Amino acid sequence: MKVIEISGKSGSGKTLLIEHLIKRLSSAGYRVGAIKKSFHHNVEYDKEGKDTFRMEQAGASITGGFSRDSAFLYYKHSVNPVEFIKKFQAVDFLLIEGNMGVAVPKIYCVSDEEPPRDDKLVFAFFTLKEDTPMGLTKPIFSLSRIEELTNLLMEKTPEFLPQLNCGKCGYDCAELLRRILIGDSSIQECQVLFGTKCDVTIDGEKMVLMPFLDKMLENIVKGFLSPLKGFRKGKIKIEINE
Repeated sequence: MKVIEISGKSGSGKTLLIEHLIKRLSSAGYRVGAIKKSFHHNVEYDKEGKDTFRMEQAGASITGGFSRDSAFLYYKHSVNPVEFIKKFQAVDFLLIEGNMGVAVPKIYCVSDEEPPRDDKLVFAFFTLKEDTPMGLTKPIFSLSRIEELTNLLMEKTPEFLPQLNCGKCGYDCAELLRRILIGDSSIQECQVLFGTKCDVTIDGEKMVLMPFLDKMLENIVKGFLSPLKGFRKGKIKIEINE
């Protein structure tokens, strides 16, 4: 899953940009998810008087709605942003309007204000104006170049990093991502994603293992199986069905 944040001041075109990107990516055959990060008020998911609203008002911590063509979950408490993002792992691209405080590539929508110059994870700018603001060192796109921006997302944005900041690659996740975006590193340098031997999934969802846990699991499994007849070096696959 590739995750991209779109940020900027109110009225700078964030939602409009996300709408266009969703349409372009979807037409290219990708599954696209979206999150709206609200800064000023709590998000609302249902109207007063509806059944799910009444359930939430009665005190349900998590409320769900399910129908033939749609479904949703509503959490009446704070949720870790990384864990919330992981709920969208079924999609190919996740577009976030706003800043959730995670290390992901960012597009900043510029208006009349001075654009940020210290956010190293901003890899592109977007403007509603066709005239390009001066002094920007990273590519800037408008609606007339939305296809180019979509291609950039498809070709250049890496997979979502584990956000563990384990340092096994020599950097924290934000610095590794910054280096990936400028071409000085690759996603394969992430030791959590590519430096482990054990592939653990639960109902199809991959579990992220720190390198030391990966080594521990490897040693436990090999230690348990080594006395058995037929044990040898090779790919070991174990499935537990509950």
